[in-house]
Amino acid sequence: MRELVRSSSLIVIGQVESQTGRYDEQDRIVTDVTLRVEECLHGAVARSSRITIERLGGVVGDVGMHVEGEARFSNGQRVLLFGQRYVTPRGGVVRPVGMAQGVLPLEGDTVMPNGEGLGLVVRDA
Repeated sequence: MRELVRSSSLIVIGQVESQTGRYDEQDRIVTDVTLRVEECLHGAVARSSRITIERLGGVVGDVGMHVEGEARFSNGQRVLLFGQRYVTPRGGVVRPVGMAQGVLPLEGDTVMPNGEGLGLVVRDA
């Protein structure tokens, strides 16, 4: 958890509003996830603002790409997001820190296990 916090430029609680698959500049399929911010715990994001989370994988037309370990979202889902801001040719985006490790589903105010079988890890030198 300390590593997630240390590596994050942004920590928010929010609700997933929509998801759109597209090809990025490297011809990979990525999904833009729109998150409406309920509360900002770290970083400068206003309540009720929307941020775009970019994750690898998704579907464009009849072509899909799955990236093991990447975060998955459901519309309407509430999450605690540990994110890092990046500037891309399309503008500013947020990517989850540690892939799926940086997206923790919420039920009420309780963090729920994500069912992916991923745990937090500490990298050795």
